[in-house]
Formats: sequence, C-alpha cells, structure tokens
Amino acid sequence: MATVADSGGPFTADISAFVDAASNPVTDTDVPVWAVADPTVATVAANDPAGADPQGAVVTLTKKLGNTDVTATFPGGFVVTGNLNVIAGAAVGATMTFSGPGIVPNA
Repeated sequence: MATVADSGGPFTADISAFVDAASNPVTDTDVPVWAVADPTVATVAANDPAGADPQGAVVTLTKKLGNTDVTATFPGGFVVTGNLNVIAGAAVGATMTFSGPGIVPNA
C-alpha cells in the first residue's frame, strides 16, 4: 500500500520483479492493461508501449480522499494490484472566531 497526500502526484506506478510459478526470476516484456477500482479517487494512464517504460503508468489524484486499488492485468491473466490510500494534505486555511465579554452573538 502507498499512502499519499491529496496534493501529491502525478506519480508513476511500475511493475518489476517478475517470477514464474516456481518463484524463479523471469523477464516479462508484455504490456499490461491498467485500471483503478475507484476513478473518483485516482486515474491511471499507461505509458507509451513503445517507450522506455512500457510496463509503467502515470497515476493522477482527483483530490478526493479514500482508497483505491490500481491494477495491471497482463496477457495470460495474471494481475498485479497495489492499494493507494489518499489522505488530507497539510492545512492551508482556517477559520477564526471571537468570544468573550462584549462580543454580540449572531450580530
């Protein structure tokens, strides 16, 4: 899982450390299909399949707080899933109130 402030991004998602059924390292050059479970939290766009990182993608936050799964589905049917937790960023504003003797309420 990755936790990121709602002011973060865009950032990259990369797939690496491929293994076969016996957990032996292998190279996979297939290009996945990327998706997000909740597009109101984040969107994902695949990198150029002919580019330097064909198995990567760019994730962009929508500013909504919450969780979503980001998935990369490879030909052959295996799916790599990462969970993204979007939290509130640092405060950038506030409200001031006054109280005490002489303050006229609701005026």
